[in-house]
Amino acid sequence: AREEEVRELLSLLEETSEALKRGRAREAELQRMLADSRAREAALEAMKSTDDATVQGLRETVGNTEAALTKARARKKQLKGERKEELEAHRAEIEQLQAEIARLADQAQLVVGLQEELQTVKERAAEAETAREE
Repeated sequence: AREEEVRELLSLLEETSEALKRGRAREAELQRMLADSRAREAALEAMKSTDDATVQGLRETVGNTEAALTKARARKKQLKGERKEELEAHRAEIEQLQAEIARLADQAQLVVGLQEELQTVKERAAEAETAREE
């Protein structure tokens, strides 16, 4: 009976030993899984950090683009105003030139009229001179 008890105890000891080995193997496997999980977590944190930096860079780019667009719109408006002022100045100059042309045309008409009158006077004077000589 004692031998049977020892065999049972040895068998139990062997089973316990096997269970302990399996438990240690399982613990080592779980430790590897934990290490892998931590490595993945660190990689994800690095990716998140990179993504955060990318998002911040994109926000800055958007801000710079919006500022450039606002500046370009203001410049366009300024140029449009300048062109409008130039156009108005050219129109005023054209109106002055047209008035000057009209004045010169009136003077030219007056000169032509005076030349015709002078011609008529010369012709009458020549006729009068001819009549006096006769």
